[in-house]
Amino acid sequence: MAKQLQVPSFTVKFSGKELTGEDAELVAEIIVADRVDTPSFFSVTMQDVERKLVDDKRFAEGTDVEIQLGFDDKTSKVLKGEVTSLVPRFNRKSGSFLEIRGSSLLHRLTRARKTRSFVNKGDADIIKDIASDSKLKGTADRLGKPKPFTMQVDQTDYDYLMYLARIYNCRVWTDDKKLFFKSINVKSRPAVTLAWGEDGLLEFTPVLNTANLVTAVEVRGWDNQKSQVIVGTATTSKVKDKIGGRKLGADAVKGKFGEAKMVHISDTIRDRKTAEDVALDVLTRNSMNYIVASGKCTGNNKILAGSIVRIDNVGKRFSGEYYVRSVRHEYRRSSGYFTLFDLERNCT
Repeated sequence: MAKQLQVPSFTVKFSGKELTGEDAELVAEIIVADRVDTPSFFSVTMQDVERKLVDDKRFAEGTDVEIQLGFDDKTSKVLKGEVTSLVPRFNRKSGSFLEIRGSSLLHRLTRARKTRSFVNKGDADIIKDIASDSKLKGTADRLGKPKPFTMQVDQTDYDYLMYLARIYNCRVWTDDKKLFFKSINVKSRPAVTLAWGEDGLLEFTPVLNTANLVTAVEVRGWDNQKSQVIVGTATTSKVKDKIGGRKLGADAVKGKFGEAKMVHISDTIRDRKTAEDVALDVLTRNSMNYIVASGKCTGNNKILAGSIVRIDNVGKRFSGEYYVRSVRHEYRRSSGYFTLFDLERNCT
């Protein structure tokens, strides 16, 4: 029996109200770009032949938006955010369109650089305070004891959270009006398995590269009170997050190319423990350059930034699990629903 053709479908809600009927038929394109290191982005493009949508208050800046994608009316949420800009397009050949752009609520933390202090607070409490400043509810892992004095110096709230994320090997994201600061879980089960030669995986290009791998990282800072250098180091033996196998790429090439140490200088290092944590984070992130890959598959709403996917039937060296660095969901009325992704791993 021939496999039944799946029909791409979507659900778009503005302020909780779904686009239906004629409004839904005006949707020409939906793009959702999800990354682990920047606020997620979306755009919804609608035909605006009579130029009425351009002034429609439903699409005003700040409006809550939820986007679901899928097939055969079985959709799943891929992003929830808010409108940040409107782009009307008028073209004599193609007609009039309104592109509604927006972002996850993380964009609220990128708007202003700040210098301020936190007294007798732990980093988890600081994260919750920062979230609250942007009208978000913060949820964070336990991150150590309170500190007498902590400074955020000439940084946006987002940049400061990303600095903390590097220290604690965490990821920052929002879902609805909640901000999450959670440990990266590389041991989670693959959200999706894609196999070359079977339905689903349309393109896959992995690149194995040893040129920029290092075997150790030394982080240096300065203690103003003691007037002395702060030094923290990390070697490959300390890397716990291994994806795609058991042997790190850096260890695999160490015998052929020798040791390679990176020295990283930072003016935000507080103490030796912080220097060692940052050194391990820098080394772990560098190790993920061993194998990077890009691919494309039929639309799959389970592939999200920060998840694990498994790729099969691409040879022993390149098959296995990968960390999703970024994903782009593309729906077009003219061509259907496809998912493009960028992957990485540090082992074989």
